[in-house]
Amino acid sequence: MSKKARRVALCLLLALWGGWVFYSSRLRVRAFMGEDAPDAAVIATVTVLIALFCAWRRWRSGNASPFHVLAPWKIFLCVLAFVGTTLWAIPEAWVQLTAKETVRSEIIFRLTYPGPSSGRNHHCEAGLRVDDAWLHRLVEICTHTHKVPSDASTVQIEKRIAARGAVFVRYRFVSAAGIPYGWEYL
Repeated sequence: MSKKARRVALCLLLALWGGWVFYSSRLRVRAFMGEDAPDAAVIATVTVLIALFCAWRRWRSGNASPFHVLAPWKIFLCVLAFVGTTLWAIPEAWVQLTAKETVRSEIIFRLTYPGPSSGRNHHCEAGLRVDDAWLHRLVEICTHTHKVPSDASTVQIEKRIAARGAVFVRYRFVSAAGIPYGWEYL
């Protein structure tokens, strides 16, 4: 393979990886795992094992130079960061792909200020916090203060469910008199 073809292949792989990281950062807003899902521990274990294997291979290559003593640890940390970033959102992506059944539930909500993180240095204006019975955990969804009616007492949430979690599709507030407001999409 020529150098030019290798560069093109590397750039294509980096672009695909960057697209995956961007897509997976958007999953946090809509897809939520159940409380009993052990996926974080499994992914952390796999990530550490892959990083240890790469560091072991570097150590076995036998660079005798004293300047390369830390090379296995550098490899370990770099592979740990890269593989961890790549694998961390796979459970949420799997939930998004496999969630088929649509369920609606009406739940009492609380507002939190500021809302959940929506990026590296940004938080939502407000967080719509609900105790989800299907997931058996608290879920916080981004919202805005001007979207919350003053007489709202509950929120109706529509989600698609899968075996390990749920994808929240939309929500609407319901007044104390039982009158629903318009849907807000996530």
